[in-house]
Amino acid sequence: MSLKKSLQNQPTLLIDADLYLYRACAAAEQEVNWGDDVWSLSTDLKVAKATVQNLIQRWCEKFETVDFVMCISDRENFRKEIYPSYKGNRKGVRKPVGYKALVQWARDVYVTHTEAFLEADDVMGILGTAPDTNAIIISDDKDMKTLPGRLFRPVTDESPDDHQRASRRLLVSSVSDWRHHRRIRWCAWCWT
Repeated sequence: MSLKKSLQNQPTLLIDADLYLYRACAAAEQEVNWGDDVWSLSTDLKVAKATVQNLIQRWCEKFETVDFVMCISDRENFRKEIYPSYKGNRKGVRKPVGYKALVQWARDVYVTHTEAFLEADDVMGILGTAPDTNAIIISDDKDMKTLPGRLFRPVTDESPDDHQRASRRLLVSSVSDWRHHRRIRWCAWCWT
């Protein structure tokens, strides 16, 4: 079944895999003190994988679906072409030990979706707002609140339907303001 057909027939969870794989990996990371001022970091990927599996199972049960897509960012990003210092403040921040291996595991085990030059949130926004889509975006990224559609933020446990109503009100308000502003500009032009 194609991704598009899956998104139309039944609720499909679009999961921010970048975020939740990162968190699972970071939570499974452990410091080891070997004594004599020697320390090391390790990650038990079995723990990280179990965390991811439990999250997915919980969300599938909550929304009564078995369909989900893990959205993963491409290594290349169009924003860096436009603005080279995009996310430059993160250059000195390391990813958790084993993160790349956990991402590869997710690609091997689950249905994933990556688009060339796009981040996971771009992919979720495109798929989640396509016409006739019955999708729920799963992400704690506050930027996702700017999208119309259904968003579930596990950190707040906000209902996707509450978000959809709020985003529709924002859209209608923005369109109304734009039309009112346009009318004012038109009237000002008429009278000059």
